[in-house]
Amino acid sequence: MRVCLHPDARSETMVDYNAAAELFPSRRRNCSSGPVGYKRFKSTAKAVQFAMEKLPSELLLGAYLQVGDDRFDGAGIRHLYQSQAYPLTRSGPMGEDLMSKSTSRLSATRRNAEAMLDKSTRRVDTFKLEQEREHEAISLKTARLRELRLAKEAADRETAALAPPSRKAAPKTKRSKQT
Repeated sequence: MRVCLHPDARSETMVDYNAAAELFPSRRRNCSSGPVGYKRFKSTAKAVQFAMEKLPSELLLGAYLQVGDDRFDGAGIRHLYQSQAYPLTRSGPMGEDLMSKSTSRLSATRRNAEAMLDKSTRRVDTFKLEQEREHEAISLKTARLRELRLAKEAADRETAALAPPSRKAAPKTKRSKQT
């Protein structure tokens, strides 16, 4: 099986638009136009046309098209639709007005999802910034405490060097118990 996620100019000439094709839409359940499932088409051209003109844009994101051993994702399907070799008439010149329509009519669900994603991204960025600040503050505090400890140890060594040597006390003898 050959997976054509981002087909180049060579692979578009190898696609047989008359071959049978299978379209597997995304498994997203929250689609504004209702559920759309697996479809089989007699020609790849009809499958590509259906995917680009009739399939909701939310489902095209996770969809893939199986043509023989080749598999095309959403970007690959769009590339096949815009190809010069595409045999059917498009709803607009090279599908441009179709794409502008699909982007202009974002569903409320998608707008909400994008808003939630933006909010979540900002929250994560703020959290990371706070963590960096806390790490920097801890590093500065640790460096300051180390300086203080080293200064104290140096002062203790100087004091020990200036002080007269002390005599070591004689070891205590153990007394035996008298009975």
